[in-house]
Amino acid sequence: MILARYIIRTLLVHMLTVLAALLALISVFNFLEQLDDVGVGSYTVPAAALHALMLVPSWLMEFAPVAAFLGALTGLGRLHQDSELTAMRAAGWSIRRIGVVAACAGTLLAVTATLAGEYVAPGLAQAAVRMKAELRFGPRMSAGSSGWWTLDGARMVGIDRRPGYPAVTILELDSGGDVTAFAQARGIRQEADGTVSYLGYQETRFAATGTSVRSFEVLPDKSLAVSSLLRLSQGTPQFSSLGQLITRRRQLKY
Repeated sequence: MILARYIIRTLLVHMLTVLAALLALISVFNFLEQLDDVGVGSYTVPAAALHALMLVPSWLMEFAPVAAFLGALTGLGRLHQDSELTAMRAAGWSIRRIGVVAACAGTLLAVTATLAGEYVAPGLAQAAVRMKAELRFGPRMSAGSSGWWTLDGARMVGIDRRPGYPAVTILELDSGGDVTAFAQARGIRQEADGTVSYLGYQETRFAATGTSVRSFEVLPDKSLAVSSLLRLSQGTPQFSSLGQLITRRRQLKY
């Protein structure tokens, strides 16, 4: 057991060192990418650095297999260089036994990365997106698990990039907060002049005399708020936990 703990500890140190180096590298790249948005609204350099750090758990599952592989190679190489593997073989340890113990170290790293990706990463990623949206565009712009939303005058406009959902949802409210119109579009695109166009637009308008329905194959919208919302949704990474993916699969099946 002492030798097993020693092997696992040695390999975990090398695996975590490789993982830390990879996460630090991707964090630097994420931070440099965020610098393009610094200066918009209240989005500052410290906020960009915080945004990059909050996305680190989202990359943990991506780099954990690479870190386990490279860490195992460097760790076993170090043990071989110091003739410790030779001493273990002389003590009666087989190559298979050493390999099983090394696999235990990789399993510990995999379990830790899975738990972080399942319970920590999605919440932090959504919080990072929400923080960036509110700092850049103010409290009228918000982001969450259900998509990206903005308040544009009397309209609430939401964009959702998840497959199977309407790309755009629009609610129009009156002065009392009651819904006067509800619309959806199956797609949205950015035009060359900076405006947007809805594809497959369908609207239902409510009035005291009844309801009316209208539809357009392509409907232009020159709202700057909606254009900014589209750019925000396109520049936002999407991270989903295994539980969210399972729930989504059940919804699609239903």
